Amino acid sequence: PLSLQAGDPGLKLQNDLSGSAGFQFTDVKKALSFSVRLNGSYTFNYIASQRILFLEETYLPQYDYTARKGAQFSTQTNVGGCYKLGGSADFSQQIASLRSTVSATIGYDFQQTPYFLDETLCHSGRHALSFRAGFESGFSSKVKLNIRSNTSMSSYTTQKETAQELREQLTARVDLRFGKYFGSVGTLYEFYCNSRSHALTRHNVILNASAGRKFGKENRLGLSAGVIDILNRPDYASTVFETDYMRTSSISYLGRYGYLRVAYTF
Repeated sequence: PLSLQAGDPGLKLQNDLSGSAGFQFTDVKKALSFSVRLNGSYTFNYIASQRILFLEETYLPQYDYTARKGAQFSTQTNVGGCYKLGGSADFSQQIASLRSTVSATIGYDFQQTPYFLDETLCHSGRHALSFRAGFESGFSSKVKLNIRSNTSMSSYTTQKETAQELREQLTARVDLRFGKYFGSVGTLYEFYCNSRSHALTRHNVILNASAGRKFGKENRLGLSAGVIDILNRPDYASTVFETDYMRTSSISYLGRYGYLRVAYTF
């Protein structure tokens, strides 16, 4: 009796209209690639959930029912449209002097979503800006270096508050191959913070390593051993933006472990 739900016989189905446009340029001689993409969508007859909390006993004539004090009543109704806008730009260039490739991507997205606060129709807005950069070496067949950076910033606004979050991830990996011997070392540095909970600020460093050897005719058999998360830092935090509220959580993963791998190439 404290959790009431009702349907809406006149509810209309949502209809989505979306579109995108893009431009791509490639220069084969210079090993250069550039592209821009824009996208957007609009939802007609957007279905929003409406929740009403009764602070006292209330009679609902349309249902011939009396809601108890403290009961929450939930229903759905069509409201004005929900829309999304976004765009991104990508760049990739091979540097001949280093025989390596650099790349970069920048993207922006905005979403406005209608929601109800009691019986008042409101709108939430989310801005998201991201930037990615990378470097991949090609100057040696024995040593491969790969570095990636991913920065994302988000701002979320409802009727009552505004929240921001920032996440930075920097990954680096070195692959080694000398004759029949091979190995790799990879690391991830992650910084995370949000304006709602400073206790969830994170500085994580994850370190992985492996080593192995090839055997047999044409080196078809491979044996290797490795350790994941050597520093044992499995903590992770994130903020989830729902239609009318935000949820921040912290998750712990498996943590440090080792493995043995046997591989055969047919």
